Order: sequence, then structure tokens, then C-alpha cells
Amino acid sequence: MSKIDLPLEEVMKKPNRLFVVVLLGLYLTLCGCPASTPGGGAGTTQYFVYISNANSNNISAYAINSSTGALTTVSGSPFAAGADPDGIVVDPKGKFVYVTNYSSDTVSAYTIDSTTGTLSAVSGAPFGAGTAPQGIAVDPKDRFLFTGIYGSAGVYTINSSTGALSNMQSLFTGVYSTGDYVAVDMTGQFVYLSVGSYSLYGFTFNSSTGALSLINGGYPFGALPNVTGIAVDPMGTFLYTTSWNTGSNPGFVTNFTINSFTGALVNGSGGGAGVNPSGVAVTPNGSFLYVANNGDNTVSALSINSGTGALTKVAGSPFAAGKNPSGVVVDPTGKFVYVTNYGDNTVSAYTINSSSGALTALSGSPFATGTAPNAIAVATATTQ
Repeated sequence: MSKIDLPLEEVMKKPNRLFVVVLLGLYLTLCGCPASTPGGGAGTTQYFVYISNANSNNISAYAINSSTGALTTVSGSPFAAGADPDGIVVDPKGKFVYVTNYSSDTVSAYTIDSTTGTLSAVSGAPFGAGTAPQGIAVDPKDRFLFTGIYGSAGVYTINSSTGALSNMQSLFTGVYSTGDYVAVDMTGQFVYLSVGSYSLYGFTFNSSTGALSLINGGYPFGALPNVTGIAVDPMGTFLYTTSWNTGSNPGFVTNFTINSFTGALVNGSGGGAGVNPSGVAVTPNGSFLYVANNGDNTVSALSINSGTGALTKVAGSPFAAGKNPSGVVVDPTGKFVYVTNYGDNTVSAYTINSSSGALTALSGSPFATGTAPNAIAVATATTQ
């Protein structure tokens, strides 16, 4: 029986393998993703979507129609990955794609053709990782890559020219269980890691060396049941986690306020989500948050209070998705939402109402993917 055939209660036995979301759109303010080429000439910006397919061991690639949001399969897609690809991230400059391979203990790396979106394996890839790598993120200055691995947080140095990874270090050890989901705040000061699906740790980040130092005396920020996703808002003010059902609660989103000086987290109110939320994404302007609900085949839309980070359900939410939605991402323009449907091998696409945050399914959605689409990321590529 494949993972796609498993009932929800069986999939829950491996909750850490469902999703990690990294929002490339959240980097735009800080990384200054250009609208022109380095030489100063006018450039053409193209957006691409990349999806890790857990059961077919490959990466699906699509070009986004900038007007409609529709997806067109990139030539050569899908592209081979390792065993059970899980987390996926695009570097802030839109040059490279990185994927954690849960069952082969490696990280795959690819260069992006800025015109076509085609992927080519980086020389030396895949790169060795610790045991069962899952979550993945890149710092805003594009120098270091972070992964969640068993009992640790892995840190790599990125070669800015080739995309190759080196100097892998396990900088946080002694944890009793897996390092699952990882996120970097958009100011580039702090890194956050959910551990064992229950605890959330914070680190200060040395942007010169990549070194991580535990915040809060090494104690986690609260006990969070069954963490399945983590995201930081564009301003680095709030952090959000999704959690699967516990007791009588079918699932929820927890928001934290980030202390801008220390990186410490202050637990705020929880927001409503659907059953077994499995991924979370914030719009580039920080106004709305979207959650893929694995257990009831929907996407929740929530508005964000800019002062407190508190969440309010958008009118009409939740919105219908495919079977067992897992990953969710907002495109860098803030116009479209894409959701991977783990259970029916599709990706759903929606337009965002910029005023209300409500979602409308695109014509032609959902679009076909590989088997058991898992995590999802968007690249911004600029050509002459």
C-alpha cells in the first residue's frame, strides 16, 4: 500500500513527512529581487512553481501565466530527485532549487534556467545530509541553507555561483527526536525549528559564519502538538505554526510575536483552521494567511491583524481543494495561491481577492502533478 492509499489516521503516523513551506515571496522586500538585469537593461520576469512528489521521487515544474495564474508544464518536467523528496525551497535570487530527500538522507540541488524554468542538477549533487532531512530554508542573503534533520539542525554554505553546498554542520544536537520544519525570519537574524513535532526552538543566526545560538536558554517556546508547518511573516514580526488534531480540537494555527531584538517568541492567540492543517503560507504584504487542511480537503483563508498578528476567518472560508491538501504557497506578486493535493496527484490554483483575501479557483484547476505531491515553492527568474 502506498502512502497515497493510506487513510488519514495511517498517514498521521508519519506527520513530519507531509509539508514544509518556504515562501519565496516573503524574501522580496529584503533580497531586492530585481526587475532588471545586473547590467542595468530592462528584464523580463517569469515565475515558476516547483513541487516535490514524494512517491514518484521527482520534481514537477511549471511556468505561471502572470495574467491568469494558470500553470504550464516546463519542458523536461518532472526532474529526478532522491528517495521520498520532502521539503523544497528556492533561493532568494531565483537561481537554485533545493530539495530534502527524506529516505536517502540527501539534499538535491538544481540550477534554474531563467527563461524556461528547466532544472539541471548542480555539480556534486545530491549532497549528504543527516538522517531523515525534512524542513529546508535559505537565509535572505543567500549564503546559507538550513535543514531539519534527526536530532539536529543542519547548516550548509551555498556557493553563490554554482549553487553547490559545502561545510555541512549539525549545529544543534542532543534533541530526542527529529528536527522537522525550519524557517528563517526575513530580517535574517533568527532561525526557528520545530522538533519532534512538539517543541519550537529559536536561534540567533550569525550571517557571516552561519552559526546558530539557542535563544531562551535552550528551552523551547511552548509545547505544540503535532506541528506540521511553520512560516514567518514578511516583516519578521510574527511566526505561525500549524498543528494536527489533538483531543477534541481538529487542528489549529498558533501565532507568535517575534521580539525584534532577541528573537524570543511570545505566544498569542490561536486561529481557526480546518481538520489536520498541514501547511501555512503568508502573502507578501502580510495581510492574509492560507492553510492547507489535509483532513477535510479545504484551504482556510485568514486575515492578519497587522498590530497583533491575530487571525480572523475570511468570509467564505474554507475553500474547496483536492484530496488531502498538503503544501501551500503564495506567488511573489500576491495574486495567486497554489496548493498541492497529496491524495489525488494534483495542484489546485486560486486567485486572491486583494481586498478580502477570498479565493476563487482558476479555470483549468486543478493541474496534474507527480505521485503524492508534497511541498511547493515559487521562483522569481529575470532574463534580459
